[in-house]
Amino acid sequence: CFDLPKYAGGWPDLLSAFVRADTDSDKLIEYTRTYNKKSIIKRIGYLAELTAKRSLKPFVDFALRHTGKRYIPFDPAGPDTGKFDPCWKLRMNMTPEQILDILNNTY
Repeated sequence: CFDLPKYAGGWPDLLSAFVRADTDSDKLIEYTRTYNKKSIIKRIGYLAELTAKRSLKPFVDFALRHTGKRYIPFDPAGPDTGKFDPCWKLRMNMTPEQILDILNNTY
């Protein structure tokens, strides 16, 4: 879902499911290691930090150690614009405000 959000109902559905889910950090680390895509780790880590999901603090710590050097777009289907987040190595083609606005207006 975090690799290609458009196939998971788009950002509104994906973000809503993410904040509602009771996610275990250890399982999430295991799943992302198995999938082995830094883009997924970066997006989930960024969102866990942005939404202050305390239960995912161990995952955020793991993700910050696995961001790599290359920047990738936050929204893979979005425009090639936006600020660069040096912490997460994400090109923020969606602003934090846009992401939180989606969350506040979903369902």
